[in-house]
Amino acid sequence: EDERHLLEDDEEIQPIFEELKLVLIGSQGAGKSTIANAILKKKVFTFWTSYRSDYVKETRTVSGTQIHLTRTPGWRGDLCRSEPTKLEIVHCVQSLYSSGPHAILLVLNVNSVLSKSNIDTLESLLTVQLWKHTIVLFTHGEKLGHCSIEDHIISKELKPLIDKCGKRYFLICKND
Repeated sequence: EDERHLLEDDEEIQPIFEELKLVLIGSQGAGKSTIANAILKKKVFTFWTSYRSDYVKETRTVSGTQIHLTRTPGWRGDLCRSEPTKLEIVHCVQSLYSSGPHAILLVLNVNSVLSKSNIDTLESLLTVQLWKHTIVLFTHGEKLGHCSIEDHIISKELKPLIDKCGKRYFLICKND
């Protein structure tokens, strides 16, 4: 309890970065808006922003760091057939910030299946340099049950994707 109080007291936290530029990408319903709200510590993204066909960008200072957060539109089904969504993702990760984003959060619901076609499309949309800044963020981790995230990654054939982004991944559970 004492640790939580210290972490929530913004006045005593010394910022690591003055500025942080983040882009969230993922399918519809993966949890991008929920993650964005948690990062910004404010409910900025709502149900209605979840189904927009264009990106949404918010800037907020959190714990002394100015966070520029961009939420791309999600895709439904096969990403390679959704030209507008692909164009929005490319714009957000390659053009929106002059020096590029500091991190790209690829938000994946552990229950959803990321098809080989969608993985191939994502690999073609992000440059080698951008993959060096990508973190896979698994949501709804509580639904894994007794399965470890490592076993899940192997069973869903996501290891090449995890390797592509330098083995950077994180699991979020609703109970956390």
